[in-house]
Parts: sequence; structure tokens; C-alpha cells
Amino acid sequence: WASEIIGGVSGDGVVAYAAAFGNGDLYVGGQFWGEAEFTEGGTKTYNLIANSSADNAWIASIDPTGSWNWVQRTGGESNSVQGITDISVGPNGDLAVTGSVSDWNDYWTNVSFGNIHLTRGPYEESFVAGINQYGTWVWADGMGSDSDDYGMGITWFGLGRVVAVGRYCVDQTSYCTGSFGP
Repeated sequence: WASEIIGGVSGDGVVAYAAAFGNGDLYVGGQFWGEAEFTEGGTKTYNLIANSSADNAWIASIDPTGSWNWVQRTGGESNSVQGITDISVGPNGDLAVTGSVSDWNDYWTNVSFGNIHLTRGPYEESFVAGINQYGTWVWADGMGSDSDDYGMGITWFGLGRVVAVGRYCVDQTSYCTGSFGP
């Protein structure tokens, strides 16, 4: 089978990361700007529109026959950038994702995962979020410091726990403080 993701504006690509689950489902995610179309055999199945001239993170599920099960995106302020950099599938089929979010606001950074909203400090901040096997965001949390921070990897540690890795206080040459959590 073959399924396609067409995204961005003027043919700009869609960045994608993937993870598989034991039932044969495949999960992919990344970031897009403008519009992203998810097609099967040339027929559009899902269509995402980025909000407020932002780059939005997205995640999608493909079943073993190549059909799209569901597609979701994040939301943020105008001119913000959100992107998923890693996906991990848990033992019960739920997903954990990590990535980063930034915007041009000097005081805070906002991102939403469905009805879950995070407000973090300025600069680039990292996030971890959970989405169930049916495509519903179920939790999200942020990590950040006085400088740029990047979520780079995530994995499940037993049932209900995840371990995330990344970079903290990037390019900071002196004292740097940070926080984990809301």
C-alpha cells in the first residue's frame, strides 16, 4: 500500500517521524505550515489547516492496509512554531511525543494539544504529550529554562511512565535555571 502526505505552502515538505505498534498500526508525526493533505490512492482522506500563520505539529495513525485512522495537530499563537521530534508507542497502544515550541512573544510561549493548554517561558521550550490510540490528546507538560530547550527523544518506561531526553540551556554560556512541569 501507499499513502501520501502533501504539506506546506508552495510544495514545502512535511517533516515526519514514525513509530510502529504490534497490531500493525504505524504512527507518523512532524510539523507543517499552511495545509497538510493526507491521501490514499490519490484521494484526500484528512486535511489539516495550520492556525494563525503558524507551523503546527501533527500526528497521524495509519492502519496495516494503509488507510488513515486519524490525524491531529497542535495549536499556538500567530507566528509560532511547534514540531514533534520523536514518537513512542506504549504497551497499551497509547502514544507519547516530544518536541519543541517557540513564538515571537518576549514573555511566554503558548501551545495547545486539543483542550490542553501550556504556557511556558520565552525562547524555545520543549514539551512531552500523550495521545491515546484513538487520536485524543490526554496529557501534556512542558520543560524549559532561561535559554532554548529542545525535546529530542522519548520512550515508555513500563505502563504509564515515559522518559524524555533533550537539550537544556542551549548556547547558554553562564548560569541557567529551568523548570519541569506546568
